Amino acid sequence: MAGKIVSEICLGEYATTTIAPIQYNDTVLPSAFVHTDHPTLSTLASQLADWKIKINDFSAVACGPARALALESPAVFEKISYKEEGDKAVLALETETSPPEEAVEYIASKCKVTPSNLYLILFSPRNLTGATQISSRTVGAGIYKLLMLGFNPWLVQHAWGYAPILPLHYTYEEKTVEATDVIAYGGTACYQVIYEDHPTLGNFVLKLPASASKMLQEARKLAERNPELRELLNANGSESSEQIVTPSMITVNNLKTGKNFSTGNLEIQVLKELFNIP
Repeated sequence: MAGKIVSEICLGEYATTTIAPIQYNDTVLPSAFVHTDHPTLSTLASQLADWKIKINDFSAVACGPARALALESPAVFEKISYKEEGDKAVLALETETSPPEEAVEYIASKCKVTPSNLYLILFSPRNLTGATQISSRTVGAGIYKLLMLGFNPWLVQHAWGYAPILPLHYTYEEKTVEATDVIAYGGTACYQVIYEDHPTLGNFVLKLPASASKMLQEARKLAERNPELRELLNANGSESSEQIVTPSMITVNNLKTGKNFSTGNLEIQVLKELFNIP
């Protein structure tokens, strides 16, 4: 229940999170299902976990509605032409420690509120709350990729998606990496959009699923053992749209034409390995 509540706060309460058992071929796994009628507001303006905070020895990744006050990730907010003003700020911090006074003052100043009007929610990806919150990012992962591909996210009218919730047997470092894998290998998302040029929409959809970046994923694995290849990948830049974690399966319904696109596939064997299922 804490994971559901934190997930909905991170989505700016513009979306609903449901915890449900979902079948993945012959395996049933607990999953975080999110649906929203405000996809851009709930994900790009709020949930996107891209604000990295480091003050002295304290570090955290921030997400939640206060991002629209601080305008962190200015490129994202510029692309969606959105910002907010207010005298209260709510932010969720993915961290293992409580923020010191300096960090609180820094966040408050970025959000242009007083520290007494700043509300911080702390969660660790090592607990069930954190694992649930991370799995609830499936819808947002696809919308962020669309944005990076040059698609106008405001054309997405409704969206839903789900991914399994990772079990709690990993260390902190492993958990952060593996948590994104549940989206890439077991995430499913559906977007309802209004788009005039249906063939062009199809070109966007083909680039969306995680399977579209499989060659790069394999290259990363090789790079772990090959320093030269790792340097080459780093030189190409970490913000490439090909490196963005996206759902494994994606369906796009064009409300303008009534036609659908569906692409990608679930990596069931990889999921079983992540969940230690023989």
